[in-house]
Amino acid sequence: MQDPAPAVTLGDFTVDVSSQRKVTLVANTSNYIYLRGTSTRAVSGRTRLFYVTGSILLHPALYSQPSHVVFDVDPNTGDPVTAIRPYQTLFPQQLVITRPFTLDNLVPPSANGGDHYCLVGECLADGEQQWPHEKAGSFATAAEFVTWLLNEPCVSWRNILYVSNPDPDDQTLQTSFRIPRSF
Repeated sequence: MQDPAPAVTLGDFTVDVSSQRKVTLVANTSNYIYLRGTSTRAVSGRTRLFYVTGSILLHPALYSQPSHVVFDVDPNTGDPVTAIRPYQTLFPQQLVITRPFTLDNLVPPSANGGDHYCLVGECLADGEQQWPHEKAGSFATAAEFVTWLLNEPCVSWRNILYVSNPDPDDQTLQTSFRIPRSF
């Protein structure tokens, strides 16, 4: 979504919001990605998000390369840090991670050998030591990947289109001044 604060609600979890709203990733602007899920018990932990091309999708160990990680900016240093979002449920329930992940200035997926991006979200429950992608290894086929996905409740996957932006935001600042010779 291009709006950082839409009306994010639980809604009907059987409805694919991205398809319903025709959501795409747009070049040269900020894209806000919200995760939602269902817990089967009271649980808390952390979530993260990756964006990869299809050629990387079968190799989860490569997801954590900087070119595939969604980053935040550390407010104290200005340095990029992996974007992590907490979650907590008190009982089995549906939930929405209300702070979006932000994808800024994405390069076209064609620059990385693809025609779209695959968004992979994962969660790590408190007490767990390894993120799901760190335990997965690589898959020889898409069918193996789908089997992993169906059997790994802490991983979600979504293909999403990428479109160019014919009217990107920009700002040009100009100034001129005269320095006197006596300065």
